[in-house]
Amino acid sequence: MQANDAITVVLKLTRETKNTYRYDAAEEDAPVGNIYIQKKAMPGGAPPELELRLSAKNP
Repeated sequence: MQANDAITVVLKLTRETKNTYRYDAAEEDAPVGNIYIQKKAMPGGAPPELELRLSAKNP
C-alpha cells in the first residue's frame, strides 16, 4: 500500500457483547474481516453500518 492509496471497507453490526460491538465485512473477500469496538467509544449506541477507511501513514 502506497502513502496515497486507501482501502474502504463497509462493515455491518453483527453482534453485541458485554463491552463491545462486533462488525463484520459486508464482502467475503474484504481486506478486513471484522473489528470489535469498545462500547464506551460509542456512547450513543452502535450504528448498523460503518465505513472503515485504511490508508498508509507517511514515513
